[in-house]
Amino acid sequence: MNLILDANISRRLIPLLATFADSIEHVSVIGINPTDREIWDYAIAHNKVIVTKDNDFDHLAFLLAPPGKVIRITLGNCTTESIAILMRTEVNRIELFAKNQEESLLTIP
Repeated sequence: MNLILDANISRRLIPLLATFADSIEHVSVIGINPTDREIWDYAIAHNKVIVTKDNDFDHLAFLLAPPGKVIRITLGNCTTESIAILMRTEVNRIELFAKNQEESLLTIP
């Protein structure tokens, strides 16, 4: 599984999930302040699942649907470590979602 972290997710999450995914990038690889659509298009072109706390991606997921994929974290104000723990806890759901070609949005608490 390949992930790209949105701007609202700290790049400090990358080493915390190093064994979780095949590759993890931060949106900063796309450039300074990419739009949601640019992130969406980049993720599709590079076979990545977007990890975000931004509900704007919900709309893209519903409008554009697969092959784009979004994991939206709904935890409120939280630490990077809390996100890492949540993603490790939900690893089975995340892996199934990443493989499912019909789903484009996974919301996890």
